[in-house]
Amino acid sequence: DKLYQDHPATGAAVISKIRSIPSDIGQIILHHHENCEGTGYPAGLKKSQIHPVAKLISVADVFCNSIMGAFGDRGTSPKEAIEWMCALRVNNFESTYLHALVDLFNVETPPSLLSKQVVGPESPGPGADARAQKPGRTLRKGRIGGDKEN
Repeated sequence: DKLYQDHPATGAAVISKIRSIPSDIGQIILHHHENCEGTGYPAGLKKSQIHPVAKLISVADVFCNSIMGAFGDRGTSPKEAIEWMCALRVNNFESTYLHALVDLFNVETPPSLLSKQVVGPESPGPGADARAQKPGRTLRKGRIGGDKEN
C-alpha cells in the first residue's frame, strides 16, 4: 500500500530535520526497502546505488518480519525464514549479509546461496570503514562456517 511504501521517504524527511543526526542516517532510512535487483522502493535503486548499511538493515528487516509474523502472517522459525529468503529472494540481498545470517543461525547453506560469492559491498559509502571488509571468497558445499574457500 502507498502509505507503507512512502514510509522510507517520510522517515528520512523527518530525520533530516534533526541537525545532530548525520545525513547518511537519512540515506540509510530512505534505502532500507531498496533491493539489489532494483525492484525495491521508493526509488528502485540497484545494488551499487544503495547505502551499504541499508543493505544490512534490509536483511535484518525481512528476517525479523518473517520470524515475528508481520502484517498478520504467522511467524516462522529462523531456519524457515532464512531458507525462504535464500530460495525466493537471494538476489534481492547483499550476499555478504545473507551469508552472515546463515552462519549466525548455523543453517545448512541453501543451494541458491552456494554459487554466491561473499564479497563486501561495492562502495563502502559514507561512514563505512573499507578496512573492515573481508576479501571475496566462493563457498562450496556444507555449512558456511566449515566450508572450504576457493
